[in-house]
Amino acid sequence: MNLNQIEAFVHVAEHGSFSKAALVLGVAQPLLSRQVRALEVDVRQTLLERHGRGVRLTEAGRRLLAHGQDILQLVQQAREDLSAQRDEATGAITLAMPPTQARLLTLPLIQAFQRRWPAARLAITEGFSTTLTEWLLTGRCDLALVYNPEPLPALEILPLRQEALCLYSAVGQAPSVPLTLQRLSQMPLLMPQRGQIFRARLEAAAAMAGVQLDVRWEV
Repeated sequence: MNLNQIEAFVHVAEHGSFSKAALVLGVAQPLLSRQVRALEVDVRQTLLERHGRGVRLTEAGRRLLAHGQDILQLVQQAREDLSAQRDEATGAITLAMPPTQARLLTLPLIQAFQRRWPAARLAITEGFSTTLTEWLLTGRCDLALVYNPEPLPALEILPLRQEALCLYSAVGQAPSVPLTLQRLSQMPLLMPQRGQIFRARLEAAAAMAGVQLDVRWEV
């Protein structure tokens, strides 16, 4: 029993005629007759009774017709599903971002990703911006949200937004503006822990200016 035999039998049974079924399927009538006969030999039962005006189903034929129609419907659904999948994005993507951004963006990103690409998978991992570029270069992640990345030939950088870097102080203790690195180095500072991009950039700028930041506390 194969799919061609089942399809031939179902069409002959539904149209009540070999000639009509052959016309619908676009095949020669003798070929259709051989396929139905081979199916009858396989199941060892007569499925169709021939008469002058066409064919009629036997009891075995009625039972097999119901199964055959279900089989053809499942095959059609499978073809449609695979056809849709062929045009749909699949696979997996790993997105890396700093912890502060991950806390804000993980849930909305997953929800939006699932709506747009339901057959694909998104993994989100956290890391400091200073390490995310290395992860991109080594293949640990596919995309990354990075603060002020260094231009590299191997990476494509797309700016998303700009943010102001602000200094917070107690009321009445704010320094005068513009705030220089020399003035900043004279203030006790609460800063992110080492490895965070903001701190790395500030300390590098301070070193170039010949001063050292007074970091008293880390978060």
